[in-house]
Amino acid sequence: MTLSMSAAVALASNSISSDVLAAIETSVVDASGAVDITATNSKDIDAVSVGVAIAVSVGSSASISAALAFSKATNAIMGSTEALITQSSVTADGSVALTLEDTSSITSDVIAASVSVAVSGGIAGVGLAVS
Repeated sequence: MTLSMSAAVALASNSISSDVLAAIETSVVDASGAVDITATNSKDIDAVSVGVAIAVSVGSSASISAALAFSKATNAIMGSTEALITQSSVTADGSVALTLEDTSSITSDVIAASVSVAVSGGIAGVGLAVS
């Protein structure tokens, strides 16, 4: 009797944290044109986690083959994006604009695949799993 076993584990863990602040604080602003306050934050996570297991068993009598694959991705984007005017006096001949933009994104591809083959006395058995 022959026995074959294999296992694969793939883990991906990513986290990003950032704070963006655009502000006028405790100030006096007298502008002859426009006042623009802009805060932009862009965080990106691109994660790939792949687990592949292959087991092959060949024997003249009984053959047993088993393969196990596990894959996991954990991703987190944290933080804040702020545009503000606090405890200030702002005078402008044009517009006063506060703009904030957060274009953060997560892309995660997780693949687990296992293949097992058992051959015994001219008879073969094959197992395949993909997720």
